[in-house]
Amino acid sequence: MPIRNILVPTDFSPSSQVAFDQALELAKLQGVRLHVLHGYWVYVSLAAPDVRLLPESFMDELKESAKVKLEELEKRAQQAGVACTTHLSPLPPETAILEMAESIPADLIVMGTHGHTGLKHALIGSVAERIVRLSHCAVMTVKASKPV
Repeated sequence: MPIRNILVPTDFSPSSQVAFDQALELAKLQGVRLHVLHGYWVYVSLAAPDVRLLPESFMDELKESAKVKLEELEKRAQQAGVACTTHLSPLPPETAILEMAESIPADLIVMGTHGHTGLKHALIGSVAERIVRLSHCAVMTVKASKPV
């Protein structure tokens, strides 16, 4: 099956950067479009009844900051001769990734993994692990060479 669209979810971490670099190289070699997705969803615990939700201005600033970072990645792709589209989503990471993969449609998802283990993995889980299990297309996980 030929690859036409590569989806790269990013949280702008070092492992996401390594995944972007790998996806960019693949897109360049294959001559295909790169889609870069960032979800700016923020988990807010509602355990205490007096917890205030985040102010809208905070979310606006978060979104604007992500837009600037996505534009930088898009510029890098264009300089490499790769067609690139960026996407922002307010959804939880796995929902945003799976929905975007369906809508573009993605033939391959390339994503970084933080490599959490033990208690941290049990508490926050692994977005990459869930995407590998639930995605309709191939998923390539990329780990940064040094722990992040």
